Amino acid sequence: MPGMTKNKNYLARHNMEITGYAGNLPVTRQKPGPNISLGKVKFLFPNTDNIYLHDTPAKSLFGETKRAFSHGCIR
Repeated sequence: MPGMTKNKNYLARHNMEITGYAGNLPVTRQKPGPNISLGKVKFLFPNTDNIYLHDTPAKSLFGETKRAFSHGCIR
């Protein structure tokens, strides 16, 4: 929200869009494209917990010993 408040082009700059509202807050998503944070592939599984696996555009981080850069690509 702070970025959207400060810059009216924030969503466009980050390839995002508003898909609805939850109360007063916008629900946003990042549009598909080559540079999105989830990478090129997303595996959806039938489940009630909205759990899925995804790729990453920052594959070089897998060579690091620290793993705090991601949540393991499982959401």
